[in-house]
Amino acid sequence: MSRHLFAGLGGLASLAVLAGCASQQEPEPLPIINFGWFYAQTPGEGAKLVYGQEGTDNVTLMLICRPRSGRVEITLSGDKAGAVQLMSGRLAARVVVRPPEGEGMDSMLIGALRADNAVLAAFVRGGDLAIIDGGHRTPLPVRPAERRLAAEFLAACRPA
Repeated sequence: MSRHLFAGLGGLASLAVLAGCASQQEPEPLPIINFGWFYAQTPGEGAKLVYGQEGTDNVTLMLICRPRSGRVEITLSGDKAGAVQLMSGRLAARVVVRPPEGEGMDSMLIGALRADNAVLAAFVRGGDLAIIDGGHRTPLPVRPAERRLAAEFLAACRPA
């Protein structure tokens, strides 16, 4: 065989090795399953509407209210006080957030909205919800069966 053929085969072998290395990159992360909206109302804690992974502490957003208080407390992941936006459709509400008082709450932020806020009403009527933080949008989609949970939560929060 000629020297050129061996050189060509050597080049192909090198490309194959490089292609093998390139395919050894980190795999794409799998989508998170079992994320959705969950509702609970207890006498001690009030009403809670949570977007997260079922059966875990993996929560993106938690809405809490004392029944008939007219006020919805918002808890989300983060560590930098400031403002975020909650959006539903084209409506946006600015929410000032800060770390909660106390130990062990370093990766959480809290804020509040009135229960009659237009964004919360749009969310209940059929819009999804999203958090906008520093230009990053985190969508919180609602399945049709979960829409009832959002309506129950907001009904529990509104003043009588």
